[in-house]
Amino acid sequence: MSSYRKRCVLILIIEIAVAVATIMFAWSQIHSTSDREYRVEVKRVSEVIAASDSDSPCEYIDLSSYEYVTDIREFDPQELPSDFTYVTEAGGKRYTIEYRVTPKIGLGFIILTVGFGSVILLSLGLMIYVGRNIIKSFQRMNDLPYELAKGNLTMPVKENKNKFFGRYLWGMDMLRTNLEESKDAEYRLMRDKKTLVLSLAHDVKTPLTSIRLYSKGLQEGLFETEAQRKDAICGIEKNAAEIEHFISEIMRAENEDFLKLEVHPTEVYFSTIIERVTRFYRDKLSVSHTDFVVGECTECLVQVDEERLIEVIQNLIENAIKYGDGQRIELSFSQEDNCQLIHIHNTGDPIPEEELPHIFHSFYRGSNAGNKKGNGLGLYIARQLMRKMDGDVYAKTGDRSGMVFTVVVRMA
Repeated sequence: MSSYRKRCVLILIIEIAVAVATIMFAWSQIHSTSDREYRVEVKRVSEVIAASDSDSPCEYIDLSSYEYVTDIREFDPQELPSDFTYVTEAGGKRYTIEYRVTPKIGLGFIILTVGFGSVILLSLGLMIYVGRNIIKSFQRMNDLPYELAKGNLTMPVKENKNKFFGRYLWGMDMLRTNLEESKDAEYRLMRDKKTLVLSLAHDVKTPLTSIRLYSKGLQEGLFETEAQRKDAICGIEKNAAEIEHFISEIMRAENEDFLKLEVHPTEVYFSTIIERVTRFYRDKLSVSHTDFVVGECTECLVQVDEERLIEVIQNLIENAIKYGDGQRIELSFSQEDNCQLIHIHNTGDPIPEEELPHIFHSFYRGSNAGNKKGNGLGLYIARQLMRKMDGDVYAKTGDRSGMVFTVVVRMA
């Protein structure tokens, strides 16, 4: 706030200095104009005196016809000269002409002075208003993003009736609330998973102990008859199946949907979605000198969440940018079984065939990822979103090189 005040004071000083300099210049111009006018009258009076044949010409000059000349008299050597007297000579005599200087302040000068004063007052009022309603209010919110970044999600956002920051504060409070809810949901999920895993791990011990006993009995020949041995083998198989069931439960708990992926499908023109994606990536890819080719698409209505479908397409294009060779990315389209297909092809080294069944699993990263940053969730999220919209995403290697991702969109 102190820095803001210093800048305001500096601006006001500059404005006042400019105003004073301009007004002084205008005032000097007024003086110079008045000076020229009184000199003209003094010269006229001097010419009248010089042309007069009277011994006392001063008595015959009508001073009422002059605006600046106030008195005419014979020169007195004893009289002290002043700034408003002029001495002239005529007929062998010297005369003193006394005048006054009254600068005429016109309407323009008044408007100029009032205008500068109004500007300075308005600037001062605006600075005070901005300081109290914007700068001061914003300073009170300085700590909010910092606290959220640190993870302090319990700090409430203070209400502010200021119309400039009402929506901002409302959005920040919504962000804080969503982050807090997400954090709580994550903790609950972690707790539930841990509880489930511990419970299943405990349950595995019983069939595992039975398998060990059956195995030990078979190893030491405790089962004398063939029927007893068959029962032992059946017991091992039964307990192994039970362990397999528990392992499946653990895997299901680990792979269950941990993201809140909500979709709200509506009928949307397909070309609208493609135009939005094309407009964004045509500029972006031109910077990296990547050929971005978009084929012709047939206009149709699709039943999707527009923003979510754009998110899926962007996710796949970003994947092509990251793992392709940067030479070419192509979008092509086709229709099949009341579905609109979007094919995204990028050049470069493809993913090995044996990895294709796994690339849509959460947290899976292919062998071509290298040291590129990522968390292995992009393709997983894309498939989950499309399946929630009654569609799907598939991947295959290109005919010559690179990868082809196909997005299946249900037509309306």
